[in-house]
Amino acid sequence: DAGGVVACISALHTIQKLGYIPRRTIRVIAWVDEENTGAGAKAYFHSLSEHQLSNHILAIESDIGVFSPTGFTYTHDATNGQKEFLQSILFDFMSELGSDVGMHISEGEGGADTSILHEEGNVPVTELRTDNSRYFWYHHTVADTIDKLSPTELSDCVAALGILTYVVADYEVPFNKL
Repeated sequence: DAGGVVACISALHTIQKLGYIPRRTIRVIAWVDEENTGAGAKAYFHSLSEHQLSNHILAIESDIGVFSPTGFTYTHDATNGQKEFLQSILFDFMSELGSDVGMHISEGEGGADTSILHEEGNVPVTELRTDNSRYFWYHHTVADTIDKLSPTELSDCVAALGILTYVVADYEVPFNKL
């Protein structure tokens, strides 16, 4: 989903353009081969030392189209308050922007690209959810081109991804230690 890559890079670019410097590094990664063997995600995971893996406090995936965001799924220990923390970030900050997009956190599976980080590395994972009712109109077709993206929907996805990413990266306590 190149739209997800565009949204993630745009979120990072927006954070940088605003002059925000979070306490922790934000990394955008575009994996290959997710639909066959997941070789890209596996290669990334296996390239990490134990120390490097411990610095991954949250993995966020965007791989279901860049349409109107409806929220995020969250996969990890639901008893430690992380899900509620994510919900409060989205509600508080998106409300400040006068927006109601992307304000719902639901328990669910992480995406295929981040699942190895969660399952084998115990990294909390979340995935941007969108109103993807049009997803298969474009997915793997000749119509799957950048001109099909709605600038408004893309901006909403960038806002949801950027806010969640920045606040988690800048929070005083590492997210995986909450």
